[in-house]
Amino acid sequence: MGLATAKRFVEEGAHVFIFGRRQAALDAAAELIGGSVTGIQADASKLEDLDRVAATVRAEKGKVDIVVSSAGHVVRKPSAR
Repeated sequence: MGLATAKRFVEEGAHVFIFGRRQAALDAAAELIGGSVTGIQADASKLEDLDRVAATVRAEKGKVDIVVSSAGHVVRKPSAR
């Protein structure tokens, strides 16, 4: 959902900042989104990383118009037979 949301915002003319822990996944997402997107390697569980993300956004764009928090967690369990 987050990828589709970011893609839609870019299609509507926005510059989108995305962040995540894995650089390869960020690069792949940025390529799929296309257009005006900036990927920042950061861990949402670390306050210093969140501060760095906010500082990067402020430095590049000066303000934030909207924040979309979209994270997923998958727990794999064997299916019962």
